[in-house]
Amino acid sequence: MPAATRAELTKILTLPSVWIVTGVILALHLLVQLQPAKLLADAVANITPEGIIEVFIGEPQPAAEAILGLLAGGELQMGLFLPVLAAVIAGQEFRSRQLGLTVLAMPRTVRMVAAKLLATALYVLAVATLIAGISTAFMYVAVKAWNPGLLLTGAAFHGHGRFITFAVLFCLTASAITTVARNTLTGIIVTITAVAAAITLSGRDAR
Repeated sequence: MPAATRAELTKILTLPSVWIVTGVILALHLLVQLQPAKLLADAVANITPEGIIEVFIGEPQPAAEAILGLLAGGELQMGLFLPVLAAVIAGQEFRSRQLGLTVLAMPRTVRMVAAKLLATALYVLAVATLIAGISTAFMYVAVKAWNPGLLLTGAAFHGHGRFITFAVLFCLTASAITTVARNTLTGIIVTITAVAAAITLSGRDAR
């Protein structure tokens, strides 16, 4: 399994489309983080002695809770774009007609599928970790004069862990759907539609 997974991971790293999609996702994340940076920095500068922050006018909140919520929320928002990456990885072999060669080279189908999924999970794990690092860097700039240690608390790492777990599982779902459908676009649409429906239903339950 390690050798098969290593081979699949090497294949992923040699696909130009994977690098392009990864670059677009990271660039989008940087843009999303950059836009509210000054607003957040001003809000942190105006935190009251009681530890209350007002990121949005008329909505005072406990500063630590609000900041960690924004940190986790920004990451989860980007998680919705990651299935595109997983679908591109899974759909590449169908577009390039490599799947038949892969099956011939690795006739044990279960082993082949497991290696592909593990390699995809490892790549997505790396990208998700990078997204979490970018978010933390931007947040550090905002809170460094107030409480930079907040970003090293268990609550902060718990938020990162939730995002990374969500990203990996979300992308494995997209990969599996794409493989079954044998179409990249179908994998993206079905996965995002399912997640959107789940979010809508959970929102209704919460109300």
